[in-house]
Amino acid sequence: MKDILRHATGVIFLFFLLSFLFVSAVKFQVLRAGFWSESVRSSGIYNQVDQSVALLQSQLNQSGLGRQYQLDKSITSQRVQQTAEENIRRIVDYLDSKSAELVLYLPINEWGLPAQFINQTNFRNLTAQTKLSTALGSLGMKTDQVKQIEVSLAQIQKYLSLLTAVWLGLLAITVAIGWLYFRLGLGLARIKEIGFLLTLSGVATAVVGFGATILGGLMLRGSKGWPAWAQDLGVNLITQFFALGKNMGILLALAGISIWVGTIVLTKQGKLKEKGKKTVSQPVIKTLLKAVVGVTLGVVILVLVSGLLIRLTGGKFNLSVSTSQPTNQAR
Repeated sequence: MKDILRHATGVIFLFFLLSFLFVSAVKFQVLRAGFWSESVRSSGIYNQVDQSVALLQSQLNQSGLGRQYQLDKSITSQRVQQTAEENIRRIVDYLDSKSAELVLYLPINEWGLPAQFINQTNFRNLTAQTKLSTALGSLGMKTDQVKQIEVSLAQIQKYLSLLTAVWLGLLAITVAIGWLYFRLGLGLARIKEIGFLLTLSGVATAVVGFGATILGGLMLRGSKGWPAWAQDLGVNLITQFFALGKNMGILLALAGISIWVGTIVLTKQGKLKEKGKKTVSQPVIKTLLKAVVGVTLGVVILVLVSGLLIRLTGGKFNLSVSTSQPTNQAR
């Protein structure tokens, strides 16, 4: 019975390990301004800005409006990059609860754009300290739509504020399940089994990381209608997000192999000795059967616990934003 429970515990350990690494990626990667800034910078979009502005300026010159609208001197990749990266930092700080209000950096009036252009657009109210509602309103969004976006962002901020507690909880649970797996073993065999569990978990984690990176890259590269910079941006984000899982998977696999091989070597050298009764090897068929039953039991437990959590929470995490006018509901 212990063998079956140990295999079930191993499955649960792998699930919580993957969950822990996923939350770690969100906490230490997604909620880091550099994660987004570096990806955007590597996508080449800022080079596209210079090319697009140069093309637009050429068209203005040909139409005789070049002297009136000298956009190539006002809209530069350096200014766009500075604006984008500052806004990324402010948005990440807001979502990470480091700032109470989301104030955007949009100093369009300081770019030296022609007065005719500024007066004909909604950019007059955009400054280095622009409230989100003002920025969205300048894009023509209605008040109720702006309010819904603000509420959704506040909800995301609320959920992300629990991230550290969730991260610590998953870490504690993963370690506790690993300890339980060790306790369910017998004698020196349980040390080798811990090594095997770490190796298997590491390989599985690395496979998930590499597989998601490759599959995501292929899907993005194969997307029709997406510009090259958008594809590069998506690939950069996916690669960075799963980098933690890939690296941790490799480290866990190496640690597991080291424990497993080290136990065998030290046992042969007589430095590790079995205390009490020696474990008796079982037939291969019986061992495989116990493994299948244990893995199945672990999967069943995870499904039941997940279903229970969904039922308790109601499965309601509505962050959607409606772009239509609200309808009057019957009282």
